[in-house]
Amino acid sequence: MSDTLKIVSMAALATLAFWCGQTRPAANPPRPPEVGPQAEPRPAFTLDDLFDVIRTVETGGHPNPNTAVGDGGLSYGPYQIGRLYFQDAQEFDPSLAGVRYEQVGVDSVARRVMLAYWGRYAESFTVEELCRLHNGGPSMRGTDRYWAKCRDLIER
Repeated sequence: MSDTLKIVSMAALATLAFWCGQTRPAANPPRPPEVGPQAEPRPAFTLDDLFDVIRTVETGGHPNPNTAVGDGGLSYGPYQIGRLYFQDAQEFDPSLAGVRYEQVGVDSVARRVMLAYWGRYAESFTVEELCRLHNGGPSMRGTDRYWAKCRDLIER
């Protein structure tokens, strides 16, 4: 991948992180009811919220998600990152060169790995795409049930 494409991908991730924390006005904002209490506005969905959703779906019932091992020993940590996922992220982001796979048990390291992986493969940077990429890789095949679990948590 060219350096320019890497920079554009990382800029897209930074934009996603920024906009996930922002509230955008609706194109045609609804009028408030003339009588009765107004509904509470829904808080903006942030990048931290997305990480929380994925961690909950991946290791929600584990007593210590940072040490969780899944997929018969093929994935590890709070986000259940596999070795190939880790290697893809490491190839894309040179700042991960000194990181060892075992370090994905540390939340902040795992998040860096996920951002690099998404930077490599995401096209639209929607919450749905990022969840599906995390679970199904670049093909995103077989991720309908996973996305349904994530969407249910997001809509709560």
